[in-house]
Amino acid sequence: MLDLITGLTIKHGHFAGKVGFHFLWKIAFVAFGIFWLVMIFNCLQRDFKKDVDKVAWMLLLVFIPVVGAFLYLFWMYFGLKKKGKKRK
Repeated sequence: MLDLITGLTIKHGHFAGKVGFHFLWKIAFVAFGIFWLVMIFNCLQRDFKKDVDKVAWMLLLVFIPVVGAFLYLFWMYFGLKKKGKKRK
């Protein structure tokens, strides 16, 4: 039987499986999940000039999470620093 959370195969009470590589992937997915949630919460708390901007960013973050999270990070944080604007 395969444990879906750890990826380990359980045979007669003993673990048999590849722990190292699969474990690293799971750590990466958890880390990205936390990063994605932080970007969503930041978007919800941020004051935008137009309400449409917040809706657009939230749709991007929800429906295209990987691309949306990194676009939001680079656009909101690194993009604002180049232009000399302060974030709120």
